[in-house]
Amino acid sequence: MRQPGRLRQCVVLAVLVLLAACARPSYPSISASATANPQKAYLYGRFWLDRPFGHAGRLAFELEQANGRQLLRLRLRDQDPVYAIEIDSGTYRIKDVLQDSPGMFDWETVKASLAQLRLPEYLATPITAEAGKAYYLGDFDGRMGYAGLFHTAPFAIQFSTNFDKTSELAKNAVPALKSLELVRAWKEIP
Repeated sequence: MRQPGRLRQCVVLAVLVLLAACARPSYPSISASATANPQKAYLYGRFWLDRPFGHAGRLAFELEQANGRQLLRLRLRDQDPVYAIEIDSGTYRIKDVLQDSPGMFDWETVKASLAQLRLPEYLATPITAEAGKAYYLGDFDGRMGYAGLFHTAPFAIQFSTNFDKTSELAKNAVPALKSLELVRAWKEIP
């Protein structure tokens, strides 16, 4: 015997799952063949991830727009670590650092603040990104530990700056940056 409304409940549930998937923060890196949009701002840097062989865990910086309209993630990568993302102009801040296990972000995510990771305090200071400019965030080297088949151990991130070298690497990786003014996101970056 069929239960009335069961199909409708399944359809509503499927729509809610799809909407939740669409609402996830994005990873908006731009391709090497993209052209720069003068109405947009850009963030770039070196985001390297060193993880044990066979380890599927990931690290990402979560950026939040001051007005709460956008939540972005800059993923640390074990390949092509120098990259850029296109953003709307506005004020942003690094909210958290996220680590996940082999599943998806948001399922088994560990959040850590910049202070917990002993990263420079100024990285928590909001930055105002203006259209037509690309902002250097720094060079980040993430290290993941390994604690067993489906478990990640504590992670660490080292921060350094090399504005000239990373800017040159970024212009080679994303030629669209050559047409933009490249600037330091924080005045404390040498």
